[in-house]
Amino acid sequence: MKQEVKIFGAALDPLSSPERLNLKLSYLDYLRVQPKENVHADPYDILKEYLRKELPFIDGDAWFGKMKIDSWLTPKPQLEDLHLLNSVTFSDFLSKDGCWDYAMKTSDYVENNIFPSKPVMIGVDHSLTGGTILALSRFIENLNVIVLDAHFDVLRFQNLDSNGQGIISDICPGNPATQIGNEIRFYECGNFLSYLLEKELIRPENLWILGAQDEILESLSMENYASEAERAQIKEYKRWIKRGVHVIPKTDLLNNNLYLDIKGPSYLSIDMDVGSLSSVFSARFMNCIGLTYDEFVNSLWNLAQNFSQLNIPIVGLDIMEIDIHLLEATELHHYQDHSKKIVKEIFQTFL
Repeated sequence: MKQEVKIFGAALDPLSSPERLNLKLSYLDYLRVQPKENVHADPYDILKEYLRKELPFIDGDAWFGKMKIDSWLTPKPQLEDLHLLNSVTFSDFLSKDGCWDYAMKTSDYVENNIFPSKPVMIGVDHSLTGGTILALSRFIENLNVIVLDAHFDVLRFQNLDSNGQGIISDICPGNPATQIGNEIRFYECGNFLSYLLEKELIRPENLWILGAQDEILESLSMENYASEAERAQIKEYKRWIKRGVHVIPKTDLLNNNLYLDIKGPSYLSIDMDVGSLSSVFSARFMNCIGLTYDEFVNSLWNLAQNFSQLNIPIVGLDIMEIDIHLLEATELHHYQDHSKKIVKEIFQTFL
């Protein structure tokens, strides 16, 4: 019997980088000049509208709704949130483990509202994936987690400039005001996997990272030439790989002979930045050249073939790190962004 699906939105967007804050402030400036009803508040809204037309086989009741997020922490805040939109406020949220609090809320939401249906999350900040994994792990022993991502999200260290301030990471920026030395001590999108591994919510041998192309991975053989912070991060990567985490870089993913030696129920998390600056121009992080549309789709098909051959049940799925502002801008200016088509392929392939 096919498991019922419930699709929900979770639009947490708490990053304190200038780029993220400026997008929100520009949006509020626009609302002042031309106030109108906000049709697409977040990725869930725009994808629901698109996919209900493109994939009518998905029951309308499957679109369950959205998890409540404080408006100032969403991609499109309200005008009354203006006083909260500054780096200090967001840094305070991050340093007090606000992302972990929301991951816990996501876990409760899934357990109380989605189960026993299959959870499908359309979200922004990748840290919320931890919440769904936490909910599933309460019922499924030895849950496999497969992450399609351009980055290996176990960031624990950050370079510092000459003033002791953090330099924005190539992986997922923490904020200088929330650093102790150069180690990130709070749960966030750039280190959520290491956090889940440390808490033993995921076993290292049950975690697969597909499509990674972090510069740090390319420099593992050049450790002697790295900075102190880079060497610390290299050590962190090596630690998890030695303990059993499977990392399949982008170059290997494109060989079309993907084989995952896994058994049992699996959770699939897809970060849209795996196609950044190639097939996707609306991910929150676009700092590498990702998969083309054909490469992205072929990777999905190869992965699905693995699941089918090994008779692996997919017990949950999420699509994360979509930026609503960039998604709307690419449509307005007719850029060749394939984000919506790729999400359609994901739904057709795995649901």
